[in-house]
Amino acid sequence: MTVFRLLLLVSIAMMATSCTQPPYPSVELSNGLLTARVYLPDADHGYYRGPRFDWSGMVGPVEYAGHRFFGPFQPVRDPLANDDGIGPAEEFGIEQAPSYAETNANEQFIKIGVGVLIKPADPDYAVYHFYKPFAITDSPRWQVQSGPDWVECRQQLHGPRGWGYDYTKRLNLTKDEPVMIISHRLTNTGTKVIDTNWYCHNFVNVDGRPIGPDYRVRFPFTPIYKERPNPEDIRVEGNEFTFVRQFPPLYGTAAEPMNFQGIADARATIWNTQTGAGVDIRGDQPMVKYNVWTAPSAVCPEMFIHIHLAPGESQTWDTRYEFLARPNGSATTRPRI
Repeated sequence: MTVFRLLLLVSIAMMATSCTQPPYPSVELSNGLLTARVYLPDADHGYYRGPRFDWSGMVGPVEYAGHRFFGPFQPVRDPLANDDGIGPAEEFGIEQAPSYAETNANEQFIKIGVGVLIKPADPDYAVYHFYKPFAITDSPRWQVQSGPDWVECRQQLHGPRGWGYDYTKRLNLTKDEPVMIISHRLTNTGTKVIDTNWYCHNFVNVDGRPIGPDYRVRFPFTPIYKERPNPEDIRVEGNEFTFVRQFPPLYGTAAEPMNFQGIADARATIWNTQTGAGVDIRGDQPMVKYNVWTAPSAVCPEMFIHIHLAPGESQTWDTRYEFLARPNGSATTRPRI
């Protein structure tokens, strides 16, 4: 075994261990087929408390038919880090947080699903960048309700200068199906127009396997890229990604499939050819952009939708996750869907 492979396996093992570390508040959902660990938003002890992703509804692991889906993105946990998410980590306004453009240095702006943040006086913060750290001055308490196979989180924010929202996310395991549906409702309760985008980072991992030649990613269209992936890392075959090699630690690659038509194309299927398991992800809204980002621990299809809400208006949208497994537990072809 090479030193590189040994280090990579140790890194994946550390991530699997960190997934179960206490004391993060969570609930376990089950419908008899699926079980899902859902982390709850909590300003003091939550699994994720950073300034980037929506705090509600991070999931991991999901277990189905002897397989495990989703896992921590980083080998060492830091709940305050920008990108230390898990599973369906969602974000509003990756390109421009609502209210940021009108915010002066040392003033407050909002990040939906997080709360109220401060814009630093540093010139590097003149333009919003999702990867930069921001201090969170207020994260309104989330209202959480749950049952055996569902959980609902709601945050109501009354922010600075007339900005406000009422946001609810509900995760539900479908009866008698290996399906999880995440439903969203966002209402503009302020006096300013909310014009932003939303997407899910989808940190997908199957059975703890590092991302490499065992994985396939299928789209419902033949992707056309602004910038093609490095052929040493990713091969494009028709409407599929295949991975040429295992990704080295601390490495990431991105591609942007641009050829899509509408609702039916908001989809990606990821599966592992060695374990015979995967997940099919479908959105119900027209996309405005579609990114794919890949790292050693996760492959991340990102389907962007546009949100435009005048004061008093609401928007709803769903994402459907169907978990896949072949009866024999292993195959070189994808599970049937």
